[in-house]
Amino acid sequence: MQLTRLALSANLAVALSSLASAQSSFGREDRSISQPFLTVGLGATVEVDGDRAIASDSGSVVIFTPTTARIYERGVNGEWLEEGVFTSSTPGANLGFGAALALDGDTAIIGEPGTQFDAGKVYVVERLAGTWTVTSVFGAPIPALADRFGAAIALDGNRAIIGAPGANSSRGEVHVFDRDPVSGVWSPSAAIDLAGAAPTELFGYRVELVDDRVLASAPNRDVGAVIGAGSVHAFKEQSAGSWVQTQVITSTSPGINHDFGTAMAAQGERLVVGAASDNQAGALNGAAHVFDRDATGTNWLPVDVLRVPNDPSVGFFPSLASVAAGEASVVVGHYSSPGALHVFEETTAGTFRPAVRLEPSNLPATPSVTVGLGASLATDGDTLLAGVPAGGPPGLLGMSGEVYEFTLGTLYHDANAVLLPGPGAQRHFVRATDAHAFDFYYFLGTASGTVPGTIDPVSGLSIPINVDPYTTFLISTGGAGLTAPFGVLDANGRAKSAFVLPPFSSPSLAGTRLGFCALVIDSTTFVATAVTNAVSADLE
Repeated sequence: MQLTRLALSANLAVALSSLASAQSSFGREDRSISQPFLTVGLGATVEVDGDRAIASDSGSVVIFTPTTARIYERGVNGEWLEEGVFTSSTPGANLGFGAALALDGDTAIIGEPGTQFDAGKVYVVERLAGTWTVTSVFGAPIPALADRFGAAIALDGNRAIIGAPGANSSRGEVHVFDRDPVSGVWSPSAAIDLAGAAPTELFGYRVELVDDRVLASAPNRDVGAVIGAGSVHAFKEQSAGSWVQTQVITSTSPGINHDFGTAMAAQGERLVVGAASDNQAGALNGAAHVFDRDATGTNWLPVDVLRVPNDPSVGFFPSLASVAAGEASVVVGHYSSPGALHVFEETTAGTFRPAVRLEPSNLPATPSVTVGLGASLATDGDTLLAGVPAGGPPGLLGMSGEVYEFTLGTLYHDANAVLLPGPGAQRHFVRATDAHAFDFYYFLGTASGTVPGTIDPVSGLSIPINVDPYTTFLISTGGAGLTAPFGVLDANGRAKSAFVLPPFSSPSLAGTRLGFCALVIDSTTFVATAVTNAVSADLE
């Protein structure tokens, strides 16, 4: 077996370990969405729901091309395949088509807040008989100039929440629309105004729909005597069309013009609110405030405030532009040249610590090149999509843009591909958290895929490895071809390993996809108690 011969060459692994150590320690993407020459600025906004995604591009202002929103579906090999392309019904410059997106199952909503002299409207797109089709276009029940209806959108089932932060002299307003489950017609059911709002508070700048709660930010609202501190407001429907405010969520330390609410994301019981101007010496501009819902489901309580230490490699004048919530992690995006994505992991104390920095593999090495990393983020479960609208391959009318997919798990990797004939390496970063401090880890591998995986008969864990000759070879040789294939996790539950491709490896290995994961083994019972997600290395 060629893979066995590859592993048997692992006597070079020790000599090549310095090569593995020299690789970037950034987590790399699993795959990307890229359509050179078809898009300009893809990734300006992104959303994901299961195996579907939607992304907008910015179009070209050099030779006018309309902005688009594109829907993708995951293929059998994990790749993203385009399923539909949509443009404004009245294309024109600066209409903001795709400025906000929402996706839930077979329905997507695309915002266009700049149309009709900034009154704004949204497009509902549905998948009918296997084809995505625009089924409805609507604006506010009583549209007004500069409302910017559609600047923020949330969607869950038959309910949509539409933000209009420019309404009423930028006091802002939030609209609730419900879809009739029989006719499919969308109708306005409520307009939520913020009591005592002043001009320019921008209520509805960001919106989320969490179970029976509508969350809407007002990033320019005063908090007490603190001017422009910003706040997020939770509302519950008391009766049909009647919404009552149940909570005002603010920073634990409101500051003047902190802009709390310029970014917002929710998943499960967790809420993350970005404050773009909540600055602190020694840290990049902005902070991400983490809240968890209490046991009664009534209020969100503060958990932690996340800041990223200063790092010149992030680029010039970075600003917090986006946040995302994973199942046990939080991602903070700083827009700059080139920008950065930082993942924070949850600890046993319930707070968060930096886990890994994510960076696309083709990010320019020159910090002065702006690619837009951090401009947009979206999560579903532990799938993270990150838009890079000023990156990607160059097109005729500008940079094509790109969307990168990462897994927010307990195992990260650097290079996607290891080039033949070698030498080369893919580094692995275990992030099992401090819940597994000083436990053992043990790497497994496969050459025949990670789905459906294998059930461990002792622990009952589902291991994302299809057992094959490469698996048994790694076990029988103690991980030949891997550096540090087993060992002890540190106090934070972390470890490093690497797959090392020896030089002069056979070109016939091209096209082979290897998969790796790590078992976490209790240091007292010697029973596996956890398993990481799988990562893949393509031999090319």
